[in-house]
Amino acid sequence: MKNIKNYLLNKLFFPKVAVIDQPGIIYNVLSRRYGHVSSKKRIVFLFEDMFAEIQKEAIAQLGKEKASELFYKIGKDFGVSFMLLGKAKKVPSFVLPEVMEFIADNFRGGGFSIAENIDVDIKQNIITFSGKNNVICRKTADPSFFAGGAAGILSLLLGKNVEAVSKCCNCPNECKVIAKADLPSKYIPDVNKLMPDKNYGQLNFPKDVESMDHLASFGKFMRFKKIKISVSGKFQLNGFAIFPAPSQITCLIMKHFEEIGRRDILNEALFRSSDKILDTLSKEFPEVKDKIKIITSLILALGWGIPDCQKKGEIIKFYIRYPPFNKSGFHYQALQLNAFLSSVFKKKLKLVELKSQENPPLLKLTYSF
Repeated sequence: MKNIKNYLLNKLFFPKVAVIDQPGIIYNVLSRRYGHVSSKKRIVFLFEDMFAEIQKEAIAQLGKEKASELFYKIGKDFGVSFMLLGKAKKVPSFVLPEVMEFIADNFRGGGFSIAENIDVDIKQNIITFSGKNNVICRKTADPSFFAGGAAGILSLLLGKNVEAVSKCCNCPNECKVIAKADLPSKYIPDVNKLMPDKNYGQLNFPKDVESMDHLASFGKFMRFKKIKISVSGKFQLNGFAIFPAPSQITCLIMKHFEEIGRRDILNEALFRSSDKILDTLSKEFPEVKDKIKIITSLILALGWGIPDCQKKGEIIKFYIRYPPFNKSGFHYQALQLNAFLSSVFKKKLKLVELKSQENPPLLKLTYSF
């Protein structure tokens, strides 16, 4: 039994992980033993303050119960999507503790300290995640997104629907999520809709990218200490926490808010948080051109593509090469950029055009005053 277990762990479940970082493009490559490539994920970095502000605004406008239900669904869709991108399948129960530890270790590396400790009860199919000072919910006091994420991940690994509950108190000093298969069903994601596009790899991992060493990148931000890792293991950009996630997370957020007809919540939260972030990042650079340069550097360093900004009179155009593609489009990215630009000009801009093309990968966003 031990030899079988070691074989499964080393050959099937514990691949080597390599992070590819270049201007505008960040992705990780998971390869099995003997160099066989298993999967790739296009990664973007998000501001904790933006995500937390969206959740807090939802709580304020929808009430705690409905907002928690909404973010649980977003989290569960994210968990399922995350596993589908990694081509995950049901695992034998006897390797579940080690597999979950491997997955949790990946999340810890992104600042998700709710996965600091993990306890797996194989007989009862109960998994408990615990930690403190977890990114996002330390600011919202609501870990429903992470409860949903745990439920989604385990549903794929166990091959049956799993739900989760949060048992947090004294936030942010105690975070706990308990996932198990015998909880009453709350939400079952549509796996077919969460499957990555057939051309996901072709669009997100371009092979013909010209050398752009002169541009900003996540690695350069790290080397020049614009991005640092805090004592608690979180990435910090000028004091703001950022965290990595597959790019699909943004379209899942947009999808669920649009389904309840409350895109306005996203608008308000993104505009408020973007203004705060940009004011801090640009406090020593009052000129508009310098603020625009900060925005383009953020797009490059956080993995959102390679931008080019053009302003003519009352029109601002952004051309973004090699953006992270997903089947739901670019509406969240357009809204986020709108928020940053509105912060620069102290006036809310209007999105007048959103076009994308696949060959070569290009996103065109046009705004007007």
